[in-house]
Amino acid sequence: MHNIQAEVQVVCRETCVNGPPNSPTDISFQARITETFLWRRAPPLFQTNSTFPESTLFSRQIMLKTRNDNLVSEYMDQLDTAAEPIAVDWLWHGLIARGNITLFTSQWKAGKTTLMTGLLQQFAAGGTFLDRAVTPAKALIVSEESRNTWADRMRRLPTGHHCRLLARPFPRRPTPEQWDELIAMALELHSAGELDLLIIDPLARFLPGSTDSDLNALQQLLDPLQTLTERGVGVTILHHPRKKRSEEGSSARGHGGLLAAVDIIVELSCFGTLQTDERRRKLFCMSRFPATPRKIVYEWTKDGQFVHLGDPQTARFQENWDILHAILATREVSATHQELLMDWPIDLSPPSAPTLYEWLNKAFVQKLLRRSGTGRKKDPYRYRLENEDDKYLDRGEIPPLRDLPFFGNFGYPEPPEPKKRKKKKVEEGAAGEDGLSGASSGHEPPLK
Repeated sequence: MHNIQAEVQVVCRETCVNGPPNSPTDISFQARITETFLWRRAPPLFQTNSTFPESTLFSRQIMLKTRNDNLVSEYMDQLDTAAEPIAVDWLWHGLIARGNITLFTSQWKAGKTTLMTGLLQQFAAGGTFLDRAVTPAKALIVSEESRNTWADRMRRLPTGHHCRLLARPFPRRPTPEQWDELIAMALELHSAGELDLLIIDPLARFLPGSTDSDLNALQQLLDPLQTLTERGVGVTILHHPRKKRSEEGSSARGHGGLLAAVDIIVELSCFGTLQTDERRRKLFCMSRFPATPRKIVYEWTKDGQFVHLGDPQTARFQENWDILHAILATREVSATHQELLMDWPIDLSPPSAPTLYEWLNKAFVQKLLRRSGTGRKKDPYRYRLENEDDKYLDRGEIPPLRDLPFFGNFGYPEPPEPKKRKKKKVEEGAAGEDGLSGASSGHEPPLK
């Protein structure tokens, strides 16, 4: 409003004819000019059925010169559209692009900086990373970690001359002026052809404000970054999740305006709790671009390689099939997946019940075991390994009789024969044990 009044004062001095500029008549004259001035600055959409005030002394040309071009609306069906969709200049296909901001969220010490270092290696000559195309690029990483920490990381994961490091540039959180100075330095690097990607690691350390729950503080961080993206620089912000468990795609800590302001959301988390899943991670991605994948599962091997797992469930099944086969071999009869889960070795982390259920059904499809039942609550699936009778049953034949343990006594040992009790013979007229005659021993004497 102050700028409008200043412009009105200038025009009044040039066109006033009724006395000095501070006279009462000039005050009313300025009021009419201000009314016309504000009306003329309105977008054309709101002037369709209006009439221009007759009291103004300004021409339409003067007012159009002072109107803000950003406040001009357009009809949706008259927008200039290209014949083909505008191509996105991807640095890492589907996840990081020039002119866009990527928010990369994960738990502390979960491996996000290590993953970024592996990506920086591929920026040297391009190629692929986790089966996604990578374009050669020059990067600058602004990190909270010390120079010695990065030197040790470079010994394990060396990168080339295309990457720059700015380690701990501020002794504490930067002020807005210090942050603007850093962005200006990044613009100079981009103008010299030395910057394609800026990585902030992490957001909380370089946020020019007291907390990431403050939208104004976030805007002080993001607004200068928009200057970089408008010049075609890609920006990746590493962040931490909130303590409370949340849905995938919304775990970033702080104000929700951060998720709305960025273009691509990537969340890194551990994949599974099995012993074989110790070095595996999952990426969950969301963006406004169809090229962004929904999920990526990879493994960081002990020799420092990042391996993409196309179907992680199949890999987990193959790695644990020997254990499952050994459990089934100890069973003489078929068992449900819950019963087999109870037999899992104590020294190994057991899979979840749904995971084991999926493995057993996958083994059945591959004809590695036999399954019976309907899969309902009262008749669940039961699983067992194949035996010699299955080939006869598959042909509809009756298996031959064999001397199996369950015939006869059903596998139990034969019971011992009962001992025969010996009967004592008593002679006629013989005395009993107490020395009495036969009459006293219960026998009647013979009749004479």
